[in-house]
Amino acid sequence: MGLGAPATGSEERYFILLDDREEGKILRQVLKSPLALAKEIVHALFSGLPVDNLSQLSKKRATDIPDFAAGLARSESLKGSYPLADYHQAMFRFQQWFHSSYRARQGKVLEQILASYCQQQGYQVFTKKKTIHEEIRSLFQTEKSLGSDLDLALRKGRGELILIQIRSRDDTGGTTAKASLIDALNEVLQIGSTPAQQVVYAIVVWESQEEAQYETFLKKLAQSLKVRPLNEDGEPISDDELLSSFKEKARSPTGLEIQDKIYLKIAYGTHEIERLLAPLQNQRTHLTLQACVDRFKRWDDLWLAYAIASLELNQACASGKTNVEYLKAYIEASNEDLLTEQVDTAAQKIFASWQADTLPFRVAHHNYLYIRDLLYMYHIYSKTGQKRGQRKNRSPSLTSQPTLWEAQKPDEA
Repeated sequence: MGLGAPATGSEERYFILLDDREEGKILRQVLKSPLALAKEIVHALFSGLPVDNLSQLSKKRATDIPDFAAGLARSESLKGSYPLADYHQAMFRFQQWFHSSYRARQGKVLEQILASYCQQQGYQVFTKKKTIHEEIRSLFQTEKSLGSDLDLALRKGRGELILIQIRSRDDTGGTTAKASLIDALNEVLQIGSTPAQQVVYAIVVWESQEEAQYETFLKKLAQSLKVRPLNEDGEPISDDELLSSFKEKARSPTGLEIQDKIYLKIAYGTHEIERLLAPLQNQRTHLTLQACVDRFKRWDDLWLAYAIASLELNQACASGKTNVEYLKAYIEASNEDLLTEQVDTAAQKIFASWQADTLPFRVAHHNYLYIRDLLYMYHIYSKTGQKRGQRKNRSPSLTSQPTLWEAQKPDEA
């Protein structure tokens, strides 16, 4: 394949941040949090000296513990005198910052994907804490203040209200984190009145992980429930009976009735979540939750920003030069407006005249692709870095990229 040939297969790119079409708007809403992380990295790369900017990002969440636990204090003492020490400082702090930032955003993505799926199933979806609490108070006809957080709430018309807590998996987080999943249910139960319509409190675990921690997970949930179901004599059931009820009924279609019209349900994995959130009767949809998830898999903004930042940090520490700085200088010095050309065409021109010995790969075509990916990152920087009110230029390269739906059709997911 020639260097300027249209990208296909693994060389094809799709950037949500560069897509002004309806598909891009939908994806930006669902993936808002990780896209913000991608933008932060891209702006650190292109708005000044990459190493300095990425180091500043790292200092946002810096703590003293790695100074002695990871040897940062020792490498800091050698900084400036030995490039390997500089590399350790820059790379360790950047990687620590990135993974900490990503973990904090992961749960929000699950919420947005599940909200999108439920909307397509015909549910009315509530994501804001204030609105969710208003729905609860309306159903219980109470003015009682509520404090606990819920990830989502769903309504079937004006009927059943489903309150959802999402957990990515059951083998992360300590006992306090597991117990907190019941906090909002305890608060609802303590309102002390019967809701006008049925309320389902659903705990969904996205990845079942072969249910390795299921017994422990159930036990902690049962221990945290402050209001117990009643036995035939009208007395609260015992701890053993409660745990047994959890095991027997919580994952059943009807769930475990805690109080009149208040049910607890647990769903493990995407298949059980689908059963829990079946489409409403008037909705004709064959969309599965896994198919919905698959639609969000083929985008390139974040992984490329992260990979490029890692490579450029390595390059800067090893030689004091970066490809990002060379590309910026090349574009600014060029007599041509490279940002209005097709990205493949512009990347071919830049590659043909590239003089710096900083490109990371042995294979020439891979280095061409790297330049092209840097150019895409520069487009993101140019598009998202302008001040409000300024007109944003649109190049042919940005409007001709395939949509995510074209890259992976729904019936192929």
